[in-house]
Amino acid sequence: MSMCIFNCGNEARYELKNGDPCCSQKHHQCPGWRKKISDNLKSYYKDPKFYDHMCEVSKDVHNRPEVIQKKHDKMVALHNDPKNLDFQIRYKKGKANVSGEKHYRWSNGGGYVYWHIKARKLYLKDHCERCGVTLNQLKMQRPNGKVFFHIHCVSEDFRNLASVNWETLCPDCHQVIQKRMRELNEGEK
Repeated sequence: MSMCIFNCGNEARYELKNGDPCCSQKHHQCPGWRKKISDNLKSYYKDPKFYDHMCEVSKDVHNRPEVIQKKHDKMVALHNDPKNLDFQIRYKKGKANVSGEKHYRWSNGGGYVYWHIKARKLYLKDHCERCGVTLNQLKMQRPNGKVFFHIHCVSEDFRNLASVNWETLCPDCHQVIQKRMRELNEGEK
């Protein structure tokens, strides 16, 4: 009967790749090896020189002139590449905080969120149009959760603000409908 090489006190049932006997299939699963590593790390962390050394290594690696030059060259290449129009628009000075029609993702009068907010203001009701649950009933069902109704676009053309294109749903009904729509879309592919 041989004992584990990591002095954990257990019987060695396995042989590691290097031929050493061990109580676990892999060395990092052995409690003795884990304790040894943990003790080593604790001794490093107690030593104030350890932190000074780590800071110096970090400064040395990141502030070397060739590293700084490489980062600079990469940014210049991204800015000058005609394929990276999004990158250029987002990071050019003064363009990062643009919203509305001047934003680079604006198309045909707005995006998904823009139209949903407009529809929410126009058509949101105080009950679910599918199951009829009210906001108070929802609050009683979910006392700890954030409770609100969802606004759902029936035709998937969210730019259409006609009242028949939007319905108010509770989160449960909305989840069921979204799941059904995903299944239909996957079936078409």
